Amino acid sequence: MQSYRIEKKITSTSVSLDLLNEIETYLIEQGENQKVDASRIRYDAIIYDKYGEEKIPLFNEYPRSTLPNEVERVSLEIHDYETSFNIEVSFDSKKLFSRLRVSIKGINAKETVNGISSTIQQHVNEHKNLNYLFYGQAGFFSGFLTGMSFPALIGGLFFSGKYDVANYFVLFGIFGIGLSTLLDILKSISPYSEFDTLKNRHRSVVRKWVLNGLAGVFIFGLLGQVIIGQ
Repeated sequence: MQSYRIEKKITSTSVSLDLLNEIETYLIEQGENQKVDASRIRYDAIIYDKYGEEKIPLFNEYPRSTLPNEVERVSLEIHDYETSFNIEVSFDSKKLFSRLRVSIKGINAKETVNGISSTIQQHVNEHKNLNYLFYGQAGFFSGFLTGMSFPALIGGLFFSGKYDVANYFVLFGIFGIGLSTLLDILKSISPYSEFDTLKNRHRSVVRKWVLNGLAGVFIFGLLGQVIIGQ
C-alpha cells in the first residue's frame, strides 16, 4: 500500500472566519470520504493565544463575527491514525510562513495528497494579501537604508559648514531614516498571516492611511521637482 506525505508553505493570507469555514467544510468532506468507521475520524479546530488554547467544535458554529484580538495561531486538523490519514492547516501570525501538511496511506496516495493540497491552496489563494511585501527583500532594504542613512546624516551635519553638498547628505539621511522607520512600522502591523480581528481591522485602516500618505508625499515631491526644474 502506497504512503505519501507533503508539506507546503502557505502564502501571505488574510485569515477570516469565512476562510476557516471553507477549509473546515472541505476537511470534514475528506474525512467522510474515508471508507472507515466514522468514530475513528477526529476533527480538531484550535485557537491559540499567549494565554493558552481554545478548542472549537466547529467554526461554522462560532458565536463571534471575528476572531479574538489575542489570537496568534489557528490550527485545523482531521486525522485517522489507524490508516495514516492526516490533514493539517495551520495559520501563524508569529512565524514568517504558515503550513499545510497532508499525509495519506492507501491506493493512489500521491495523487490524492496532491489533489487535497491543491484544493486547499486554491481556497487560501482567494484570501491572500500583500503583507509579504514587508518581508524578505523589503526587510533587507529597510536594514540597508538605515545603515546608509545614519552615516550620511552624521557626515552631512559634520561637514555642513564646509561643503554645500553636505546638505544633500543631511536630506538623504533624514529621508532614509524616516522611510526605514515607516517600513518597520508597517511591518509590525502587517503580520504575514493576518487574522480578522477588531484590532487588526483598526490596524488595516492605519496601514492604508500611512500608505496613502507615503504615496502623496512621493507624488507631490515629484511634482515639486518638476516645477522647480522649470
